[in-house]
Amino acid sequence: MIIAIDIDDTLGDFSSAFIKHIKKTKHKDVEIHDLKVGEWWNAWGGTREKANEIIYEFLYSENSMQMRTRVGAVRALKILKQARHTLYIITGRPAKVHDRTKKWVKDNLPDVFEEVFCTDFHIVNHGTESKGAIAERIGASVLIDDFPGYAQECLDKGMRVLLFESFWNHGFKETKGITRVNNWDEALEQLKIN
Repeated sequence: MIIAIDIDDTLGDFSSAFIKHIKKTKHKDVEIHDLKVGEWWNAWGGTREKANEIIYEFLYSENSMQMRTRVGAVRALKILKQARHTLYIITGRPAKVHDRTKKWVKDNLPDVFEEVFCTDFHIVNHGTESKGAIAERIGASVLIDDFPGYAQECLDKGMRVLLFESFWNHGFKETKGITRVNNWDEALEQLKIN
């Protein structure tokens, strides 16, 4: 089976690292429950454009390279590889941080993924190819992500989706083909892999 997996808040704990960066560099008191996809800037004030600048600043900083993997991710990926599944990363990160992203993956999740794709899709550039298009092109049958828009896009293309629970996707209702999971153990259980 070919499985496409997001990085931020799926494989890595992006939100905690990003909040730490905001507190350190912007001196703003932000908590994880303040974050809502598409509206992060409301957590610390300012405009969407300024928020995009701060996200880019974070992704270019050493703070982003210190992001920890999510609990259970390393073990789950080893189990998926041992079961002979083919794994790809498809992230909405900007193409400009592709090399840094690949380095983080190599340092934290070595010898697991066939390729890392950065879409530029949801931050600023409205990239040329969406997660769903890439997942379809590589023949993925499953997407593991935390963002409802990508979940729906991949479901519409006939893929099964595991949606990692987060503060920003509480309002998204599960539908047939999209299953909410709280952690990597639940993801493996849904994939029938232990």
